[in-house]
Amino acid sequence: MPAGQLHLPQSGRDLTVPSGGLARQVAFALYETIDAVEQNARDERRSLTPEEEALIHALRVRTHKLFEDELRAKGLRGMPEES
Repeated sequence: MPAGQLHLPQSGRDLTVPSGGLARQVAFALYETIDAVEQNARDERRSLTPEEEALIHALRVRTHKLFEDELRAKGLRGMPEES
């Protein structure tokens, strides 16, 4: 698997994550949590609960921040700041 990639076994998805050591570990843990919540709902053949949707949204926001922080640390620009 290429550097910066991780594989989520439950869903079979491959994702690009920050390359830094701690950032990569945190992103992996967040993605694993999202994947596990989604897989649990699929296994139970049900929609996500409002609480699960809120958790997934919050985790995705945190993951996005990791990407933005890494880009900025490399002198690159991520998404424009909201005004």
